[in-house]
Amino acid sequence: IFFPYLLITYKYFKMEETLNQDQQNSLDYIRSKFTSLDGYGLDMSDRTFIRYLRARNFDKDKTSSMLENTIKYRKEFGVNDLKCWMDVITKENATGKMYCRGFDKHGHSILYMKPGFENTNDHDGNCKHLVYMMERTVTASLSRTPAVWKVMLLIDYDGYSLMNAPPMKTSLEVLSILQNHYPETLFRAYLINSPWIFLAAYKLIKPFIDPITKEKIQLISGTPQEVQKILLADIEPHMLEAKYGGSDERPFDSEKFLSGPFHLDYYSILSLEDSTGQEQPSK
Repeated sequence: IFFPYLLITYKYFKMEETLNQDQQNSLDYIRSKFTSLDGYGLDMSDRTFIRYLRARNFDKDKTSSMLENTIKYRKEFGVNDLKCWMDVITKENATGKMYCRGFDKHGHSILYMKPGFENTNDHDGNCKHLVYMMERTVTASLSRTPAVWKVMLLIDYDGYSLMNAPPMKTSLEVLSILQNHYPETLFRAYLINSPWIFLAAYKLIKPFIDPITKEKIQLISGTPQEVQKILLADIEPHMLEAKYGGSDERPFDSEKFLSGPFHLDYYSILSLEDSTGQEQPSK
């Protein structure tokens, strides 16, 4: 079953902070305006409203505009019907350039991104692949820990070069999608062994990155042992791929991942197979 993360019940949602009266008024305003609307796969509940309010410092007008733009985007992009994208997703995912696998110590699903495995440089295809993975990664977090919807990014630049670098148009669109349509969803982003070409591109797009998001981005370089030490502070060894100092040596299989249940990350799909002794049918 393909279901965006909003379709998971929010009865376990708990606010991380006590709202003051002005913030509560803003929440009440957003509730009254958006609760009854079709979010095209976006949960029209307090969990979503709080995320968008925080992203706009509880300014109800800016939050309203942001939500309206996201709903419009999801409708036009067809996010509520991901099954229609599977031909594109299958092609984009074939090299394993992006997939969710495992969880950190706080229950956040880990989204691996491997730009060196870029295989199309197709703008629309890359954007759809990103949205599919964001929906699936957040769903995986919520399925495992209902109160957790944030994700951890682990971006490995091994093999990244001018030959597989995306156009600036795609980089900016990816940034726009993440910031404008998945606010308050990033827990932390680890960028591993970033080459000079990425650092040059990062310098160009850095002014467009939200200040709060910048604080969550950590560039890691050094020996494998140094990378391992940083990552294992957040991730248990069995949840981390062996390349980064973990103990999971099983290779990624795109066909197995995409045919598995949408709410499961790749680690959980493999664990399910191990427990039953057979491959799991698509759900």
